[in-house]
Amino acid sequence: MAPRGYLFLAHDEEKKKAFLENIRVQQAAGLGDVRWVDAAEVKELFPLVDTAVCSGDRTAHDGQAYPFAVVSGYAIK
Repeated sequence: MAPRGYLFLAHDEEKKKAFLENIRVQQAAGLGDVRWVDAAEVKELFPLVDTAVCSGDRTAHDGQAYPFAVVSGYAIK
């Protein structure tokens, strides 16, 4: 399965500030494609998202894991 990336939406300035700090830390650790996207770019990337009050933190190459599926995989005998 190819990576799908992620988009975390910020609906207020406090969340935006936290995401910008997370981006700074991630970039310092070598994650090169994580970046801030404004509401217009969110709408361009994901047309169905209501961008009236949001912007976001995005990377195109991350994956995701579902913790319950991982634990179930270890639990199956």
